[in-house]
Amino acid sequence: MSVKTFDLEPVLSSLGVQSPAGKSASPVGQLAPDNQITSIDFAAGQLFVGSATGWIHRFAVQQTLSAHGRPSYRCKPSASKYVGQKKPIMQLKAVHALNRVLYLCDGVLAMLDAATVELVQTSGSRVKGVTRFSVSDRDDPENPFATYDVCVAKKKHLQLHTLLETHFTLTTEIPVSEPIVEMVYSEPFICFASPLQYHMLNARAAPHTVHELFPFADQPVILSLTDSPQHEFLLSGPGGLGMFVSADSLVAPRPPINWAELKVLRMQYTSPYILVYSETDIWVYSSINQQPKQSLQFEQCRALCTADFPGKMLGTPLMASLGQVWALENVPWQEQVETLLEDKRVEEALQIARSFLDADAGDNLYLSNILHRAALICLHRNELARAQEILLDSQGPPEDILQFCPDLVQDTSMEGVRKGRSGDLAVELFESGEEGTVARRNRFLLGYLEELRKVAGEDFSEELNLVYVRLLTATRSKDLTAFVKSYRNPLPYETAKDALLAQHRYVAVAYYELRSGNIQRALDIFRQVHDGGLVDDVDGVVGIDAIADLIRSYQATLDQSHLIKNLEWLLKRDEAVAASLILSIQFPDHHAVFDLLDSFPEIRFRYLEYLVLEQHKSDEELYQRLTIGYLDALKALPNVMGKDAIKIRHKLQSVLESPHLTDLSTVSTLIDQMDLRPEKVLLLAKTGEHYKALDFLVYGMKDNAAAVEYCIKQSKNDRKMKRDLFEHLLNIYFDPREQNEESIHAALQLLNNEAADFDPVKVLSVLPANWSIDNLRKFLVNNLRRSLHNQRMTAVERSLMKLHSTSIRSAALKHLTEKVFLSDDQRCFVCHKRFTDPNFRLRLDGQITHVHCDSL
Repeated sequence: MSVKTFDLEPVLSSLGVQSPAGKSASPVGQLAPDNQITSIDFAAGQLFVGSATGWIHRFAVQQTLSAHGRPSYRCKPSASKYVGQKKPIMQLKAVHALNRVLYLCDGVLAMLDAATVELVQTSGSRVKGVTRFSVSDRDDPENPFATYDVCVAKKKHLQLHTLLETHFTLTTEIPVSEPIVEMVYSEPFICFASPLQYHMLNARAAPHTVHELFPFADQPVILSLTDSPQHEFLLSGPGGLGMFVSADSLVAPRPPINWAELKVLRMQYTSPYILVYSETDIWVYSSINQQPKQSLQFEQCRALCTADFPGKMLGTPLMASLGQVWALENVPWQEQVETLLEDKRVEEALQIARSFLDADAGDNLYLSNILHRAALICLHRNELARAQEILLDSQGPPEDILQFCPDLVQDTSMEGVRKGRSGDLAVELFESGEEGTVARRNRFLLGYLEELRKVAGEDFSEELNLVYVRLLTATRSKDLTAFVKSYRNPLPYETAKDALLAQHRYVAVAYYELRSGNIQRALDIFRQVHDGGLVDDVDGVVGIDAIADLIRSYQATLDQSHLIKNLEWLLKRDEAVAASLILSIQFPDHHAVFDLLDSFPEIRFRYLEYLVLEQHKSDEELYQRLTIGYLDALKALPNVMGKDAIKIRHKLQSVLESPHLTDLSTVSTLIDQMDLRPEKVLLLAKTGEHYKALDFLVYGMKDNAAAVEYCIKQSKNDRKMKRDLFEHLLNIYFDPREQNEESIHAALQLLNNEAADFDPVKVLSVLPANWSIDNLRKFLVNNLRRSLHNQRMTAVERSLMKLHSTSIRSAALKHLTEKVFLSDDQRCFVCHKRFTDPNFRLRLDGQITHVHCDSL
């Protein structure tokens, strides 16, 4: 019990006389019953005291602070009220919000007006047969209105009353099996004691199930921990133990307090301490570790309450002896914390500091100092997880820790600086030469900085990022590469690069060079790592696909010589990957690529196809070389009608149709030699020799359908050319030298083909004289319909044109009839000069010009 947490200060020396400063806490002699205190409560600067003879006194309490910050109290009596027939006031409870004071005297629960200390004499303002009452110390979270519930203990009943300004309203009545000797209400739970043991029930749950807990030793004492989320109660149990019980789960949420042979009369809670009152002493226990902290002499404690003074977040415990009232004043929390930190009792120090933070917001910086020192203590104990949690909670700069790591902060502004706090602990821990200690330190700092980046949501400075890189390299973390790749992490170029090279993190170096804009230098490192010239034990070998992707991504920033150099290396390692990359890059000079691919004919030809068929280059040489290449490929095949040959011929035909293929002599010779008939037809069409093409289709290929398709395709929208081609095809069929039954049949099919277009007069002049009308019926009907259709369409077009012309004339006539006013200040639209005579021209858009300007 080395920490002094409280001092006793006198508040009221007697019910009739103000206490002088420094008065002893022990009563002297015997007091008359009128001056014996039985109950107290405090609200809004007013102290209410109940006596043993039925009097309730009200005192105005003023707290002042000395030059040393020590509080002192002055009490001035303001009112008194006699409420009983010389019976003691057993309990007092002031409800400031309702301006009421509840009291229990002679088994009657009644209320006073707090302002006048007069009885409230209304129907329902009294409850009889009461042994104990308790006002809930918590609000009901499901009730949106501020109400006050009072739990009343009768012989074998528990009642819940809603407290109003004028009366009590009974809301719930719960029967119990035994008389109630002690009771505390903490919404919605009621913890009470029967003559033998403790019980717990939920007043808001139906049915009301009473749970039996455990017996007590001498007398039952119940305390509610008001800030516990689990609705904890502390009960004076058997064997000299203070037992914690959670009302939610009915189990002990923390270890018990061992107060051994201490006879407990009362208990009081002021976070984070529990005050235990015996006949002669006050014992202060920690609610965190249940250990005793301090003891103070105080005899015959008769009543307890808590006073809320302005400027304090936590209430001040007040206790009454037989004839006096005293206050337990906290020793300044900074002093308590300093003592606890010197004893390395971290959790208690932090609990106290946080408890007083809101009450004294000006000490936020001091709290940060405390957290920093607490973290160093945890580090010294090797409690790394707790140290990290405290450091993050402190929101202090990471430099306060990193400055004790000279190997990490070299070449930064933190080097050689010792501005941190509790430096001895940090120096001893962080500057130790033991290998295991340094590795543990690095892992801790790495985790701390990672969490700090997430919590802060901000990017680090260059110096912190450099320290982070050194930690990643020291711990051989694979996250290093991703970190140096990110542009969000600024780093000093040379220093960071040296740190990476020192640990042979060559892959990270390469990515750092990429990020810095040194693309070719990065690719050189990647190639050396892949080839084994540089060994990176952490990230390993960089794959061919990854290097190819990098070249593809950064192709725009590489000049062609470097690009060719990288492709040459890639071709020697993996032709397939290299070919895929080459076919995805736009080279400014494709001749250099052809030179590169001289030793790779297959890839070279694929690249040629890519330029012509996908990039649609206009270089005639490329088309000539591709055409020759297709022909050579066909020549190498055993059958030009095979499946593979058909694919090549489709590509060849698309190239032959291109306008960029102009040198046809060599191509024509090769096609004739290989007897590629469809390709020969394409060449004849390309040179405009349509009649030869039709002759070849009919006589050479015997393909009448292809001849008809040729006429349609080549004529396009030129009707004259279409008729000429079809008439020439018809003449081929009627050639006396080749005429036979098959040609006559083909001619008849051609005449009856609706897609064909003929001049009927010319057709009739070449028809054989022996043909019957039935053979020509379809041809004549089709031509008649086509002629009528053309005639009607011509008439429609003529009518539309006539209507359009009429509309234009009407608009022009209307325009001419409109008056045009010419004034002296108007100017010509063309030359912007004024008009010197009344002659002018009116344009269609309504603008006025000079006569001679209208022709400009």
